[in-house]
Amino acid sequence: QRHFDLRCSRLTRESNETGGWVITLHEITQVKQREQILQQLHTKTATIINQSDRSSICSAAVNAITDVLSIAEVGVYCYNRREEALIPADTTEAFDQLWNTDQAERQSAKSLLWAVYISNTNIRITDRRELQRVFPDEGDSLNSAILLPLGSHGILVIPEVSTRAIGEIETNFAQLLSTSIETALDRARREQGLKTVQNVSRDVLTAKTTDEMAEVVLSQLPEALDFPLAAI
Repeated sequence: QRHFDLRCSRLTRESNETGGWVITLHEITQVKQREQILQQLHTKTATIINQSDRSSICSAAVNAITDVLSIAEVGVYCYNRREEALIPADTTEAFDQLWNTDQAERQSAKSLLWAVYISNTNIRITDRRELQRVFPDEGDSLNSAILLPLGSHGILVIPEVSTRAIGEIETNFAQLLSTSIETALDRARREQGLKTVQNVSRDVLTAKTTDEMAEVVLSQLPEALDFPLAAI
């Protein structure tokens, strides 16, 4: 559906009588599209922010992109400290089908996704060789891929398939949404970390030996607070 801004200007004769009209049409379709997407994203962002855990946040984020931007291929990877890798947290079925196994693969420290995650810089890759590094099974069928790091939490991946182009509007709003996702994940980690600290403090008080105290701290705090702690 196209939208236009219609304006009319009266043409007058010397006697001040109406001699005609000048009618101009200015297409504002893109402006209307941006307004509609922004309104929808506002609602979806509120849903993302209101989630209380990482899994729910990632699920709400994928849902927002598929619903608002009409993009079928979306994946969110989250950092896993135990495996030292990026693990698929939530993906669409169309995203999973980009692998022969029909399941998104973990990304190790040698992968391109990991390199972008560490750099914390938004990029769009169009080089076929780079696309093959991310999607070894279907890289040739893709036009590009948008990679949006989510701070220390992970990365948002949006591949562009040959049957559907991702334009400037979709790219800009995906970047805005990635900021909201990161904010929600930050808040969830702080709240979860506080709960974990309270639980650890309680368990430490009931521990009978220093070894038991150390075990309680080392087994729970590093992952909850997202910092490396190997020994006490």
